[in-house]
Amino acid sequence: MAEANKPDYRHAVRPIALLLLVAGAALAARTLFIPPTYGLTGPYRAAAPIEAQRKVLKFVEWQQCIGCHDKQRVQYPKDAHVYVQCEGCHGAGQRHVQWHTARRAQYKKSPKTYPKAPADVHLRAAMDNDFCMRCHAMLSARPGGHPQIDPPSHFAHIGMKKEVNGKPPRCITCHPPHSPLRLTDLRSAKVHPQPNRCRDCHAEMKNVVAGYRRLPQSFRLGAAKLKSPHKSLFDCKACHKSQAKRFESSGHKVLGCTQCHNYLRRGSYAGRIVRDAGSNHCLLCHNDNDYRTDQAPPAVTWPDHREENSESDADKDKRCIDCHRDAIHGEEKETEKPDRGKSEGKQ
Repeated sequence: MAEANKPDYRHAVRPIALLLLVAGAALAARTLFIPPTYGLTGPYRAAAPIEAQRKVLKFVEWQQCIGCHDKQRVQYPKDAHVYVQCEGCHGAGQRHVQWHTARRAQYKKSPKTYPKAPADVHLRAAMDNDFCMRCHAMLSARPGGHPQIDPPSHFAHIGMKKEVNGKPPRCITCHPPHSPLRLTDLRSAKVHPQPNRCRDCHAEMKNVVAGYRRLPQSFRLGAAKLKSPHKSLFDCKACHKSQAKRFESSGHKVLGCTQCHNYLRRGSYAGRIVRDAGSNHCLLCHNDNDYRTDQAPPAVTWPDHREENSESDADKDKRCIDCHRDAIHGEEKETEKPDRGKSEGKQ
């Protein structure tokens, strides 16, 4: 009778054996798949840093590039692509540098007989529009300070033909990669607050309303007069009243301020605003070329135009703005004393 009441665990033998088998297999797998040096110095392989040091470098700094490329050394720091690494367009340059460095003495001795670099060593960036659009295509996800265009609209806006010699116009026709805005020197451009778009901060309009309601009552009353809590972030004339008023009578009024005064973002809250008075900047739109249509802006042949209209040797150094200043912001009144700054000849 006592044996009949004794607990029987035979039904649990198989599940327990199966669990032990799975646990044993997991422990065996752990020893196979976890690297030997894992956990010795932290939650990673201790050998990982040593292996990383042994890897062959593929990229070099831009200082290596301008050490040999004299023309680019002069252009590159002055324009909008100064913060873009050379290898961002040209690809990894370590093999290129190594190949040419090993033959530097040969080049100095006889540049004309210097051998051509093999195809896998020679660096050449793509020159088609699709390559440029990787960074500059109009995308809603990109911040407002980043230069971006819709190519058909952009070409139509500046009056370019749809085809030139049977091919569509290329971005580099007007914008050389190493000096895309043809600036005199970007480094002298003034620092300027970030001209944000609403959607840069507010993903949805309800966020704008909710944020406005959380503002102090005094700020909300002041903002109501501006019809926006921070109108000065978006409207140039909030700060530049006299220029904006004259701009209404200018032939350039069909353009926005930032068409000429390009904003180049250099952080979350500020960047540099281009104020370039050099002729090359004007010629982005006003240079006479084969790709222009009848709807294109007025154009001149440069520097022939300056030479034809020069009355003295001093005139041969004039810039477009020296004769056509009133055509930009409109005619200045004698009472106005705009602050052009010491660097107007540059930015």
